[in-house]
Amino acid sequence: MEGYCAKSLQSLASDIAGLDKQIAGLVAWDAHLEALYKVVKSVRGIGKRTALELIVVSNEFKGIKTAKSCAW
Repeated sequence: MEGYCAKSLQSLASDIAGLDKQIAGLVAWDAHLEALYKVVKSVRGIGKRTALELIVVSNEFKGIKTAKSCAW
């Protein structure tokens, strides 16, 4: 039973790794985005995917004036 999905899982893991690499390239290409990413990532417990999600969902933190307003 273990081998039925192994190739599919391996393919998905490869796709995810490729997308992570492309996203990292886009972040590095945009100085503003890279700076935001570094600040968000510096928070203990925030990983790369969570940092990017916060940046995207908050529209690069535009309109967020206080930490309290960010804690939706």
